[in-house]
Amino acid sequence: MRFTITLVLLASACASDAEKVKVQAASDFSCSEREIAIIEQRDDITEPTFEIEACGHRARYTCHDRHRDVDPKKSVAPGCALDLEYKH
Repeated sequence: MRFTITLVLLASACASDAEKVKVQAASDFSCSEREIAIIEQRDDITEPTFEIEACGHRARYTCHDRHRDVDPKKSVAPGCALDLEYKH
């Protein structure tokens, strides 16, 4: 288990923002990354923002720059955090 978590964190450090969002959403909604779809990448917001669908939920994630803090206890994908969740 410890090795797997370390591997996920190392992989996500090099991942694109979209990949990081999928990793974080899989953790937040307890579902497989295969069940997560990026619906839209928002270009009208300054930081990378993604609308996603995950296991019957829709949500918005933002990947913050390195200077902004994201609670490490809630984030398995460094820099990406859930901003808004809504059912569809």
